[in-house]
Amino acid sequence: MSETSIVIVEINPKKPQSEAVKRAKAKYYSKKKLDPEFMEQNRNKAKEYYIQNTERHQNKCKEYYLEHKEYIFDQAKQKRDKKKIDAV
Repeated sequence: MSETSIVIVEINPKKPQSEAVKRAKAKYYSKKKLDPEFMEQNRNKAKEYYIQNTERHQNKCKEYYLEHKEYIFDQAKQKRDKKKIDAV
């Protein structure tokens, strides 16, 4: 018989962020999100992720659609009704 050993790895939970750190991050990213270079980086990352995970993304979209079908139809109906009112 062979012996099998079980390895237990302890995962260190993250410490909760203080309010000051949250404010600092929010301030930093509010400035950063307007930077054209940063925007381009994010677009490229999103595009790369989509290319690498196309099938997974499409499955998630289908699942979402099936779970929220009524909500999607209601939103479309409201949009059509508003469009009719605005056209008149």
